[in-house]
Amino acid sequence: MSKKVGVVTPANSVFYKKSQRQANFEHDNNAADSARSNLCFLDFGYMLEAVSREQTEFHHPLQIVVLDRPNPVGGLAAQGPIVDPGRESYVAYTQVPVRHGLTYGELARYVVASKHLDAKLTVVTMQNWKRSMFWADTGLPWVNPSPNLRSPAAAILYPAIGLIEFSNISVGRGTAHPFSFFGAGVAAPQKPSAAADASVKASVTLPSANSTATIGSVQITPDTRPVVPQSNTATVQLPLHGSQPAAHGWFHADEVAMELNGRHIPGVTFTPTHEAIIEDGNRYPFHGQTIDAVRVNVTDPVALDTPELGIEILSALHRLYPTQFNLEKSMPLVANRATMDAIARGDDPRNIAATWQPALAQFKAACASILLYK
Repeated sequence: MSKKVGVVTPANSVFYKKSQRQANFEHDNNAADSARSNLCFLDFGYMLEAVSREQTEFHHPLQIVVLDRPNPVGGLAAQGPIVDPGRESYVAYTQVPVRHGLTYGELARYVVASKHLDAKLTVVTMQNWKRSMFWADTGLPWVNPSPNLRSPAAAILYPAIGLIEFSNISVGRGTAHPFSFFGAGVAAPQKPSAAADASVKASVTLPSANSTATIGSVQITPDTRPVVPQSNTATVQLPLHGSQPAAHGWFHADEVAMELNGRHIPGVTFTPTHEAIIEDGNRYPFHGQTIDAVRVNVTDPVALDTPELGIEILSALHRLYPTQFNLEKSMPLVANRATMDAIARGDDPRNIAATWQPALAQFKAACASILLYK
């Protein structure tokens, strides 16, 4: 029986295209190069597992060939909390840190080795890439690996700002520069549950033109009825950020920027600003609003520990807004119970980051045999 060969190019593979079709979630599929929280890593891991099963259970000799590519944030740093066993998910496929420091080919080799997969894997290595290189050092043109990862600068910040995305915060989707700032506006009314919605509908008395509607115990006269738009499909083009008043809710950019600048985090500063979130069919968080926001300015990417920065942001928001900010929603992305508990207790983020070091040392040791570049 002849061997079948599957060639995987991370930016153009069938697995990447599969992830792109998952538009309702639209996480940054090919950010696996810089961070673990993405669907492409999940698809890639499942593919390797499936190939192993084909070999062991059905005796189909398959071979996987990966055409490697640079990690856009370099290959020296391994940073952040490692996924707890049992907390694996579509944004935390296996036990790796937030910033793993591996190329795609190395990541494939790590999965095969750590999961003891019977997969015939070949990595076609790059020429002239060094682990110290960020994307800007390669001289290669930037091609967006996903619609919301639009620059090398955004790739640097993705392992930090991406950690807060599941919370009630905007990370810039619906603007020209996602993952360069974070902020919040006025929360939209929560959609009622099906049971509550049915209960309300059952208690509504439809009025005539000059009568009063009754919803539950509330009466609505014709003068107070809401105006319903004729269409909800139109796209509204918002002005550029900072050109109209911000929608003020619980988040105050001046306060957050001052708190974070006061931490003197190496490699980064913070600037309060306003950002306009477009109103379109994607309905990103705070769509149609100009929100208070904090821009993250990278001054030294080598000195910056981006997962620790993400914990700094989560901690600052929890300290400043303990009732308004929904910390627990970040659990799937942090994927580490001890880290989340420490943030909730108010532990210093630097001390939290120090607790990761033993596990990171074990991860680096486990990776020593699968590295392909110096």
